Amino acid sequence: MQLNDMMRSFTIRMRMIGAIGVVLVLLALVGSAGLYGMYRIESINTAFAQNTVAEASELSDLRAAIGDLRSREKDMIISYEKPELVAKHYEAWKQTMERANKLVVEMLSGEEDLDNPFLRRMQPELENYAKKLAPVARQLEASAYDTATVANRMLGPAHQHSDAAYALVADIRKALEQEAEEAHAEAVGAVTSTVWLFGGALLLAVAVELAFSVTTARVAMGVERAGWLSAAVVDANSSVTSPAM
Repeated sequence: MQLNDMMRSFTIRMRMIGAIGVVLVLLALVGSAGLYGMYRIESINTAFAQNTVAEASELSDLRAAIGDLRSREKDMIISYEKPELVAKHYEAWKQTMERANKLVVEMLSGEEDLDNPFLRRMQPELENYAKKLAPVARQLEASAYDTATVANRMLGPAHQHSDAAYALVADIRKALEQEAEEAHAEAVGAVTSTVWLFGGALLLAVAVELAFSVTTARVAMGVERAGWLSAAVVDANSSVTSPAM
């Protein structure tokens, strides 16, 4: 009743302005809910593309680089009788190692994620691989080994670190797969919450608009009924006070 009384105190102009204002507020509420959901989903997709997808591509390059290191190493051993070729292959090996280290650094950049611990473990393995290979490469350049078998055996300690680095590639791949699954679950949750939020805002808008419309209609009917009663009273008084013919 208090709301009806308050509505009766407003002029028709104020009621119309109020109705328009309520509609605009409800439209803003529903639109904001939809925009928030879209922004959240877009943020999740962008983060997934910039992190997991990009790192998956970098991991492929890193795996190839580590494979190239072993290939360059074999080229040095095969060319053990030709120092100039050994030097050429060793230079190519160092460039490949530089590329591998650069890829690790790039994958470590940005926010902390599941694959970073494995990448940090890979860094010292690559570093030790380079340290253990360097003296053998110098001996190969000096033609200090009688056979390729001897040179390959001398690379045994270096191989332990290269094998460890290559094994970490599988761990990094599993970490990226887990990140992808978590991103997918987050995206599904964002879509679900957006649907609920948008639906709730829409239902609230409908409920408020119906309540406002019903209240306005009741007030209008009350005013109209009051006008009828006033007219009836005036007609009755006129009938009473009029002289009989």
